[in-house]
Amino acid sequence: MVEEQAERARSETGPSRGKTDPSRGETGPSGGETDASGGDKKRALWVAIGYIPALVVVGGPVYWGLRAGLKWWSRRADWDLSGRLYGMEAISALAATAIVVAVTWSYLRLADRGTLAGVGLSWRGKAPWGLAAGVAISVLSLTAVFCLDLLLGGSQVRGLNPPSPWLLLLAFATATRAAWTAELINRGVLLDRLGRGLNRAAAVVLTTVVFVLPHWSNSAGHGAVRWVGLVLISLTMTAAFYIAGRNLWLPIGLHWATDLWVFLLFGSWRWQSGLLRWQHLAAWPRGMENYVDWLLLAALLIQWLVLAGWWAIRRRTALNAG
Repeated sequence: MVEEQAERARSETGPSRGKTDPSRGETGPSGGETDASGGDKKRALWVAIGYIPALVVVGGPVYWGLRAGLKWWSRRADWDLSGRLYGMEAISALAATAIVVAVTWSYLRLADRGTLAGVGLSWRGKAPWGLAAGVAISVLSLTAVFCLDLLLGGSQVRGLNPPSPWLLLLAFATATRAAWTAELINRGVLLDRLGRGLNRAAAVVLTTVVFVLPHWSNSAGHGAVRWVGLVLISLTMTAAFYIAGRNLWLPIGLHWATDLWVFLLFGSWRWQSGLLRWQHLAAWPRGMENYVDWLLLAALLIQWLVLAGWWAIRRRTALNAG
């Protein structure tokens, strides 16, 4: 109940707010942070600096130990090749999500008596609505862009690939890991603590860098469009976090649905085929990866328009209430 009340106070906008989460400090009339004391700023900064090493040192051995156990068990269970390749990866991805959440909860409690609700991951209140809104915005924007391309003759769907249960599970698990871990790490802990320890602009820049760099290994050779898209994805999730009242469920829904949509329909660099048997007919852009990059870029622009409208409605509602 205490966490629910703190989350509600943190997400509201109005002139009569007091403190939110004990590890946050106070909020001003616009919902942003007021100046914290020097000691609070230093503590918040050190919490942010120590967070990633804590995930690696504590969560890393647990994750790799679990993967080794799953690999041994899959051989003992006499799984087929798809099960060993894709099933193990899917279970590992879901386990990694749980490990990140557990380590983050423990780290916040030990570092500054913080909570998951304090960084925007409240399990009560409007969480289902934020998640559903993010999923709807993402799926509708991506589908609209893809359908427009089909109507204009840029691509052609020639059928469906037979669905593999292991590949469907892997797509779901990979999207879940990407959305939950990236949003909890970047928009949840780092954006909050860096914003208090430095300032909001610096926090946005640093969390964008932290978000983009892990994609380096599977983005080489894709050109500027991939990097612009990654930066825009990070900024979109950050905007969604603030527009939703510093709540993670909206960016989690956006991120999760975007990845799952792409993985299911077009596949991934780790498994090549998706459900669609399609052909890109236009001369530009060339290649499936470049096509998906441009598709995502167009969908993100639509998402920005939707989020801007959401922000305008919230602002007008707050001004009328004031």
